[in-house]
Parts: sequence; structure tokens; C-alpha cells
Amino acid sequence: MAWELVLLDNQTRFILEMGKEYYVGSGSHVHIKLVAPDVSGVHALLTVTPEGVRLVDLGSKNGTFHNGKRVTAARIDNGDTVSFSSAKVQFFRTPAPPPAPTVSPFAEPVPSQTAEFPVAQVEEDLAELLRGWDTDPEQAPHTLLSWMVARRKLTACALLEACGPEVLVHGAQGPIPSQLSATGPLAELLANQSRSTAEVFQLPDSQPVAFLCPLGQCKGLLLVAGKLTPSAGELELFARLARLSLRLARA
Repeated sequence: MAWELVLLDNQTRFILEMGKEYYVGSGSHVHIKLVAPDVSGVHALLTVTPEGVRLVDLGSKNGTFHNGKRVTAARIDNGDTVSFSSAKVQFFRTPAPPPAPTVSPFAEPVPSQTAEFPVAQVEEDLAELLRGWDTDPEQAPHTLLSWMVARRKLTACALLEACGPEVLVHGAQGPIPSQLSATGPLAELLANQSRSTAEVFQLPDSQPVAFLCPLGQCKGLLLVAGKLTPSAGELELFARLARLSLRLARA
């Protein structure tokens, strides 16, 4: 059993295979690319399970709507419609996938998030994070840091902010390697990257492997990898969740 996602404006079809995850958005690092100016780069995440398709909005600017109702997360059933901002799609169960999908999937040869975690565990992890945010939105950033170390197996992570040559740590989980504690280089990277790009990048000469996700306004998310290095899609997911957590804390 598989699922089919149909773009209602042009009838383009995507096959969603059981047990896999799909990022939806207008950016380059997504599995299902939507061409619409109001769709975020990485807009939402779809997880295909035997019970249905699990939808999670990743802090999109203009929202995700399930059967006309704006949602943060939802379970999709046969025939349901979802609008990623103005891009409307419909989901259908299909007995078996055709020989090849109409549109090629995400081309980057990176491991799926589900390589280490069963799909049911991935879905439950996201549900647990959302429940924590619903319970105490003011603590959303700290809840996210704990979740990434406990559930996504990062060695450490921290929310940082550059203030001149110094770096303020707004929250951290796990041991941060000593070579990453030099505030001058990190402050410069945060200040420069937040002005020029929102792309995640790997910190040079860091052992273990570490990444910095610019979050805007001289803030950033520092990620220290564990036994497995996160994929490009997973790093983008962490950055999206961090931006969303900061908005929730300010609301």
C-alpha cells in the first residue's frame, strides 16, 4: 500500500512510499517541490505510516491547512486536501506504486532520517515535541534542545546569540567541545551569516562534526553530531524547528 499526492493546479502526481519521510516546500533541499511564491523553502514534513500520512508544519510563514483548517500537525486520510499556503494538494491511497514516479524524488544522496529510527518512532518523537510546546510555549527553545539530544541522538546543541565579539548562550544541552567555545570566531560567523544566508553550514576543523544553523538577528543553533551525521534535510528541519520555537517563546 502506498499513497499518491496530487497537485490540484496541474495534476502532477507524487508517489509516497510506506515508511518514508518527505519534505515539502519551494526550496532546493526538498522531496516535493512546490512552485509558488508564498510557499516556504521547507514548508512541511510528511511521514507515511500504515495508519495514514502524518503532516507536520515546519514553521511556515503562510501556514498549512488540512481540509480548510490551519494546523500545526494532522493525520491525513484518503481523499483529504492540504494547502501549503496557496499550493493545494489531495491525498489518495493507492494499491501499489507505478514503475516510476512522475517526478524524480530528492536527488541528494543522503540517508533518510528513518535510517536509524523506525518511522513510528520518528512520528512519535515529533508528536512528543509538539505536546511539549503546547504545554509550555515559553520554554519551546529549551524543550527543542532537550528533544534533539534525547530523541535525535545529537551529542550536544546550543542556542547562541552574537553580541559584538561575545557570544551569549541562551540554552544548551550536552557537552560543547572546547574548540567551539572560542567566542570570537563564532560571533563573527553568526553576525555575517545571519545577514547573508539562512543555510546551515559545517564548522571547519571541528571534532566531532559540528554545524551552525543561522536563525536571523545574530542568533544561531549550534549542533554537535553524534555517531551519525545528520542529513541535509534533517539539519534544515532542526533550523526550522528552532526558528519556530523562538517565535513561540516570544508570542
